[in-house]
Amino acid sequence: MRYRYCTTRFFLPLVLWAAVLCVPAVWAQEGQLDPAFGTDGKVFDLLQGSASDVAVQSDGGIVVAGWAFGPDGVNVNVVVTQLRADGTLDTSFGTDGVTQTDISGGDEARRLVRLPDDHLLVAGLTERSNPPPSPQTRPLIAVARYTPEGTLDPTFGTGGYVIADLADRLGDGIAHDVSDLVVAPDGRFYVAGSVYGNQELGNDHPPSFLITRFLPDGTLDPSFGENGSVITDVAAEAGVVLYLALQPDGVVAAAGFERDEQRHLALLRYDLDGTLDEGFGTGSAGTVPLNSLTFLPVGLSLLPNGILVVAGDAETATEQGVAVARFDAGGRLDDAFANGGLAFVPLTSRMLDAGTITAVYAADALFDSDGSVLIGGSLEVGSFDYFLAQFDSGGNLDEAFGTEGLVTTDFDNGFDDLYGLARQPDGQVVAVGHEFKIARYVTDDPTASEDGPSAARAIQLEPPFPNPARETTNVGFTLTRASEVRLVLYDLLGREVALLADGGRAAGTYTETLDARELPAGLYLLRLEAEGGARTQPVLLTR
Repeated sequence: MRYRYCTTRFFLPLVLWAAVLCVPAVWAQEGQLDPAFGTDGKVFDLLQGSASDVAVQSDGGIVVAGWAFGPDGVNVNVVVTQLRADGTLDTSFGTDGVTQTDISGGDEARRLVRLPDDHLLVAGLTERSNPPPSPQTRPLIAVARYTPEGTLDPTFGTGGYVIADLADRLGDGIAHDVSDLVVAPDGRFYVAGSVYGNQELGNDHPPSFLITRFLPDGTLDPSFGENGSVITDVAAEAGVVLYLALQPDGVVAAAGFERDEQRHLALLRYDLDGTLDEGFGTGSAGTVPLNSLTFLPVGLSLLPNGILVVAGDAETATEQGVAVARFDAGGRLDDAFANGGLAFVPLTSRMLDAGTITAVYAADALFDSDGSVLIGGSLEVGSFDYFLAQFDSGGNLDEAFGTEGLVTTDFDNGFDDLYGLARQPDGQVVAVGHEFKIARYVTDDPTASEDGPSAARAIQLEPPFPNPARETTNVGFTLTRASEVRLVLYDLLGREVALLADGGRAAGTYTETLDARELPAGLYLLRLEAEGGARTQPVLLTR
């Protein structure tokens, strides 16, 4: 097992020194599971199905979208569910916390966006049967909008949802896929993904990038592309995905696709009317030359200075890992970043407590305005586990996060596939995935607004003194402004065992005393919640 070390202000006998300083990485502040959420930071199996994406409401509610089996146990429906901050179902949302939408069978949500008014926009797929005698169905784009209470918004589309089908443009048998959803400031929104043909239905259209723009009410925007959609041929054989970022003068799209058994990264830019900007970037269809590195993106972000940041998983002939690429405003690799514009970090088994990594699958990324990136996905280590990897703004893996920059989470030795990430206003990160397995992690976001994650960094929770402690220990903390304060001691099972402070406090420095004489010896976690953020410190009790 690999360990991280902390400092102490007094001499300890050798055994106790090791007990405090050699705290496993899971108890380090950055990247640890939040014991105040669910059971030990996890929520298991809310529904029979899978979560695809997650968003956070303005009141702190956690909204999860995906698919679940309907009442008949056969058909699959779009599902949206809302949790309270502690991980329990919010029964005021939908029906006992859950809303299911049966569009036309075989329905699933892929991406979720919270709108400024707390309405929810969900983009995904639905299935439509082909004309007889064909028994096959094909996936179409479906978008639904929900009220903050979890009901379909009747002012959107037809009864709250819309279906987009490009068969009239590309012929019968055309299939659609969805990988991203982005909302513009004026309320128009873009759905990105791909289209491809089905040869059994007489359509051999190659996989191509797809961007579709809708007006706020759910109708296709005729001023974009051809009747609201743009299709870009990338000469791909399989595996086309597309992610978007909006900039003042248009739409930027990043994508990875399979060709010659190698995943290539592509970067393209479109004008506001959907015209491809031929002067942006280099290479055919936006292909970025990355030598022998294959790259599959899972997200794209535009920094305030026009720099573009792409995150994903990548591999060489011998190594698998995660990568971040940075491009200037013209679409060229930024030579000032990492290794010629590209930061690639292999994920190796030495970063784990046990096991061997045999595959890396990134799924989503969170971007900060300073250029730092958090990538989430799944590692194959016998079974599958969630992983998080954090890069700093220079392209280095942040070794203060987890174990050498990597955090892994095992739910039940099964298929723990992470699909979506969101950051709460207090800086904590929520991850969702297969079988509605949800985890929340304590992290710091260095660039959010004063009311968000930077507040979590403004408050200070000092290491308890003495530590280890036999009977009592003093816990100091500092507030930068008046705030409601809650200071709690948790055991290793995430149970609250002592409450040190609960109520309003003025700005200033405080010291609370933990009386631990009635508590069993062992490792505990102190958690301070104040100013919209949270801080944690470990404490060891001895006898």
